[in-house]
Amino acid sequence: MISTGIAAAILAASVIFTYFFCLRPMKRGQCAMTSCMPTSKPMSREAEIAQLRQEIQDLRR
Repeated sequence: MISTGIAAAILAASVIFTYFFCLRPMKRGQCAMTSCMPTSKPMSREAEIAQLRQEIQDLRR
């Protein structure tokens, strides 16, 4: 009975922490995970194709 209560408390705490530290910032657009990702401008289709062709050439060498 006590272990069930402890498990329920841990579950509730994890849901609360997940909401406050992950979901709520994501809804506001302030996600910590996105700050680690590169923020480059989107490439045009032709530029992306050229880059991929260059990578293929490099891999073939």
